[in-house]
Amino acid sequence: MAKEPVRVLLTGAAGAYYMEDSQLVNKPPYFNGANYAYWKNTMMHFIQVNDLGAWNSINKGYSTPPGEMDDWSDGEKKKFQLNAKATHFLFFLAFEEDSDYRN
Repeated sequence: MAKEPVRVLLTGAAGAYYMEDSQLVNKPPYFNGANYAYWKNTMMHFIQVNDLGAWNSINKGYSTPPGEMDDWSDGEKKKFQLNAKATHFLFFLAFEEDSDYRN
């Protein structure tokens, strides 16, 4: 028998919404279409907890260094890797909550 999600009604200045189950640190928050401000804040903290460098890449932006990757400095490669991780966090959310990719 499938476990029913725990739904808690929360209200605030942004309106009323349901928060379902507690959030896992290793799984990004799912945006269900309600209370974007809460989701955005939760997503920001999720990324910061997992990798502050990835959050910095999102917050400040990123430009790929010129030339071939073999010619990049170690610092440029590290920034590239952090941007790739940040992109992964964001694309991960494009899938439905119960998608096989997310499980």
